[in-house]
Amino acid sequence: MNPLDMLLLPKSTYNKLTNNRFVLYTGIILVGIRDIGLFLWEKLPGYFAGKPQEVVLSNGGILLAAVLIMGIMDVLFFSYPLYDLLSFIKKRREGDTHSATAVKVMKVYILANLIVTPLDVAALSIASHFGNNLTDSPYLIIVQVLSILAVIMYYGIITRGVSVLFNHTGLYTLLILITVILYSDLLSYIFRFLDNKVLITLLR
Repeated sequence: MNPLDMLLLPKSTYNKLTNNRFVLYTGIILVGIRDIGLFLWEKLPGYFAGKPQEVVLSNGGILLAAVLIMGIMDVLFFSYPLYDLLSFIKKRREGDTHSATAVKVMKVYILANLIVTPLDVAALSIASHFGNNLTDSPYLIIVQVLSILAVIMYYGIITRGVSVLFNHTGLYTLLILITVILYSDLLSYIFRFLDNKVLITLLR
């Protein structure tokens, strides 16, 4: 098998994506769980362990709402602008056809998030276990490799996926990659700001 197919999935995978909404909604919830879970990671048990029942119920309700809201915001805010931009570019290239829809672009984004999640969890688990001693541990290189691999796969899967859907190649693929990196970093900054200013404030 082509090494690129192993790392970023075969192109046929993206061509098989459908507009099935149930799968989309399930994916949105899973992305929300990923976002909130990775953000709170070490802090999460502290919001439930040894807390009064009313606080546990309150925190649980807040986290469930946060998962849903963050999942929707993350998937929609990233996918719709990217879809609109690439659709506009496609219309400028007369004669070009594509099979992309907003739902399919969302599914590519969801797929990228879910595939790299085990790498992120593994890196966070190791880093949490060693804490401040990680820099003196031989496991530091493992954390670094996992983190770098997750970033490469994340940006790579999104870029390859939407490039296949929109039938873009060459220079256009490079432009998609640059757009994905810059826009994803911008959204990450905004979401982390909201998490710190809103979610952390609400939890007890």
